[in-house]
Amino acid sequence: MDVFGFFPITEDGTQDGARIACELAHEFSRTASDFGGGVKSITVTLILTNPQDLGTNHKDKRPVFHPGIRRIEALGTVVKLEDELEFSIRPDFAAVNGVNNKTDIANAIASALMEVHSQLARTDIPSFDMKCFLSEIGLFFSSEGRVCGD
Repeated sequence: MDVFGFFPITEDGTQDGARIACELAHEFSRTASDFGGGVKSITVTLILTNPQDLGTNHKDKRPVFHPGIRRIEALGTVVKLEDELEFSIRPDFAAVNGVNNKTDIANAIASALMEVHSQLARTDIPSFDMKCFLSEIGLFFSSEGRVCGD
């Protein structure tokens, strides 16, 4: 896996949580196993907006695999992604609003990952060990598996 990252959508009160989540994603990408060559990029849209605010209500992205090379623009920069698994998670807004510590953010992400676990498990990608990926990412973000502290 060449790229693993969170692409946060935030509002006031969730920017610190988004920053911490991106740090955790970087930490995960440095320690993650090889899940097979079928996926080289994993992008997760991290939706950190109040679902009650209709002006910022973003739709969830079901897991989708984009084979080949895809170019997207992110923060004014063109990013090249290859063999990309893309999905979104929506941590509980109350759990991330105004929170600025790794443990609480990681726990909120772990809960959100559990909500998409079955969708991801049904996503069949050749030469990619989805079961191992789900186990490892779930363990990394859970309080039992996390080795990072506040």
